[in-house]
Parts: sequence; C-alpha cells; structure tokens
Amino acid sequence: MMARFRRLWTHDLTDVLVDPFCLYVLVLDFLYAQALHTVNVVGEIFGPMERVALNLADGPGSWTDQQDFVGLHNLAKHMIHLKEGADATLSTVQRLLDHHQDLIGEFPKEGPAVTTMKLVHQRLKQKSVQFEVWKLRVTSLQQRMQNVINLSFNVVTQRDSYIMKNDSKSMRAIASVTVVFLPAATIAAVFGCQFFNFDSTSRTVSIATDFWIFWVLTLPLSLLIFVYYYWFCYLRRPEKHRRN
Repeated sequence: MMARFRRLWTHDLTDVLVDPFCLYVLVLDFLYAQALHTVNVVGEIFGPMERVALNLADGPGSWTDQQDFVGLHNLAKHMIHLKEGADATLSTVQRLLDHHQDLIGEFPKEGPAVTTMKLVHQRLKQKSVQFEVWKLRVTSLQQRMQNVINLSFNVVTQRDSYIMKNDSKSMRAIASVTVVFLPAATIAAVFGCQFFNFDSTSRTVSIATDFWIFWVLTLPLSLLIFVYYYWFCYLRRPEKHRRN
C-alpha cells in the first residue's frame, strides 16, 4: 500500500488535487485484494475438511478420529468476522458514494473537474460491486461451513444412536437368557437352603418347621423393593416427566 502511494507522488497529482476521493479508490483496491486473499485462504483450508465430512458421512470410518471439529468451529468463527467486515466495508463505500455524489452536484455540469469526479465516482461504484461479490463469497462459504457442521452433528448423533441400539439388543439378549434360567435358579436356591432335608435312605423330603421365616423375610422385602422402584420412577419426578 505504501509503495503505491510513493509511486503516486512521482506522477501528475492534478487528479488528486481536483478530487481527493481518488485516494479512496487506491485504499479500497488494496483492501479488496487483501479481503479476497483471506477468503481464498479460508476456502483452501475448508475444502479438505468438507471432503472429509462428505466421505465419512457416506462411508465407514471413525468420524471423530478424522474430522477436526475444533478447527471447523474456528473457521466458522473467522467467517463471522469476515461477514461483519464485509457488511461494514459495504456500508462505508455506500456512504462515500453518497457524499461524493453530493459533491459532484455542487460543481457545474460541464468542465474538467466534473469529468474527473465522474470518473472517480465510477471507480468507487466498481469497488462497491467488487465488495458485494466478496460478501457473496463470504456468505456462500459461511453457509457451506454451517452445512458441514450440521452434517457432522447429524452423523455423530446417528452413529451414537446405532451404537446404543446395538447395546440395547445385547442387553435384551442377556435379559432373555436370564429369564430362561431364572426359574431354575430360583428353585435350586430354595431347595439348596437348610429348610429342606433330603433323606437318601427313605427317599423322602422333609421341610423344617421354621420354613415360614423364609417367607416372612422374602415377601416384605420384595414388596419394599417394588414400592421404592415405583416411587423412584414415577412419584419422585415432576408431573411433565411422568407424562412423557
């Protein structure tokens, strides 16, 4: 930027003296080049991340091992700043155009000064169009980033749901096996206690007179567990959770 101003001093400064707004054209031209370079750099960084997201969404692989979520959100943050800069720049250029148009109206309609000012005004309009195009590129890139972030969230959620579904199937299989062997295990536990006496000689089974203690302890304890379960699952939670 400074080099361009130094070269300007070596040439005829008549246009600058007639319309100093031509200096804004140089500034905006340099600013547009820097802004365009920044968007291109961000696009080069985002391109591979977008391809990784699309490939992982369409094929197998570990999403979390290959996608850089922190880098993706960091790029989205920079795009917000670029969008803010684009809006501020366009607003500034529009104010320059309005003020410059007012200055042109103060001069006679014909003359060298008016001709020079009209040329400068056309250059300012050209810069305004360039910044509008830059804003469109920033908006498009920002929407692509948001699309990849949404895709990342949906894929991760879908894969977590798939894992939970498989775990649920495994738990149901274990529960089914447990239910099959539960009656046999219960009977074996009851007959294995000291309340039953098996006489191998007479091949008879005798029950102890204090077998009632087993039921006195088992039935209240089971009832207490069911009451606690009902309170924990239904009565303890708010009403809207119970409805759900």
